[in-house]
Amino acid sequence: MAPAVPAHAAEQLGFGAKIGDSSRLALSRYLQRDISDGLLIAPVDLNEDGLDEFIVHDKNCGKISSPCSFMILSENESSIQKLGDIPARALALGNDHTKGVRSLLAYQSTVNDYNYTVYVWEPNQGQYIMAGQK
Repeated sequence: MAPAVPAHAAEQLGFGAKIGDSSRLALSRYLQRDISDGLLIAPVDLNEDGLDEFIVHDKNCGKISSPCSFMILSENESSIQKLGDIPARALALGNDHTKGVRSLLAYQSTVNDYNYTVYVWEPNQGQYIMAGQK
């Protein structure tokens, strides 16, 4: 008998959603490039505080053979802080929360919806980590 694998519901990210002008400027400064040039950004409130965090990746992500880097960034008073950097083919929001912050599902295959790694918020490290690691 095969071991049970926990299922996680996933919510797709809204890449291309509108971002406020001050956030666009702060992200451009942090990334040291024009964010409208080659980047996809999904604003999402990961900790349900009413303020969006941003998940950023290169537009060419699906066109390369290796996993992409998804940066998770937050904005605090016009400055940007990095909350994680996750290698994946695709990233989605999980329904679970750790310490009040939503989990992220990192997919490693473009054809297998069950091949993912769960990333959770680790407040002691101030970043997302793979579930089960410390």
